[in-house]
Amino acid sequence: MAARRSTSCRPALFAAADRLGHAAHGRVELCRALRAAQLPNYVYTLLLTGRDGLDHVVAGLDAGADDYLVKPVEDIELKARLATGRRIVMLEQSLRAANEENRRLSVMDPLTGACNRRY
Repeated sequence: MAARRSTSCRPALFAAADRLGHAAHGRVELCRALRAAQLPNYVYTLLLTGRDGLDHVVAGLDAGADDYLVKPVEDIELKARLATGRRIVMLEQSLRAANEENRRLSVMDPLTGACNRRY
């Protein structure tokens, strides 16, 4: 299953393509499964599909997709949206690193390296 392949500890972009034919339900369930999995890092989800009805777009986004593109897609638009996704993933990674540094500083004195009284 594609959701299992995306569970690595590295941040990843994830694109769910319209290989499921007319089964939009499968893509929506995949998005829900990714969000419910509570993965260690954020997985950016871009739905690429041939369905352009507003109800399909809303269902995909409500299920946890970050973006939704309707085929046929212009290469330049896909590249721009993937670049946006990469920025979001990199921001999440930066935030995670800053939070870890704050946690480390909260339990250890930066001058002496000794654990502080809250530890």
